[in-house]
Amino acid sequence: MNETCVGHTDFISSCEEMLQNLISPIKGLSKYSNLDDVRLLIAYENGAAIKLNVKRFDGRCYEVIVKRSATVSDLQYAIRKFVTNSLDNARSISWRYVWRTYSLKFQHERLSDLKKNLTDYGINNNDTISFVKSYQRKK
Repeated sequence: MNETCVGHTDFISSCEEMLQNLISPIKGLSKYSNLDDVRLLIAYENGAAIKLNVKRFDGRCYEVIVKRSATVSDLQYAIRKFVTNSLDNARSISWRYVWRTYSLKFQHERLSDLKKNLTDYGINNNDTISFVKSYQRKK
């Protein structure tokens, strides 16, 4: 047998490259994807999840997938995960600041109740959710 000794970092690098080659053809998965992301994509293909377009205040759009039974809080988590993964860990974002400064809005209604299901707001597959500047209450 001809065995080649490979260092740990070379082995890990090789495994990451093979994994990336496996998942790159699958739309919606990135190198940061995990088993939950794969399950969510399968649920979307089976109709148990919905794809939403999240429109930023600067006009850019994100596509996120959440379960049909998702709450506003679940949507916020999906947005946070998508943005964090697409930044490639280059910088950190203060999500506390983001959610304090901006709200999510569907049609003409702010998604203010974090525990409320998206379907209670009438949100369906391929709908667009917008980031809007939160209004500040004066004291």
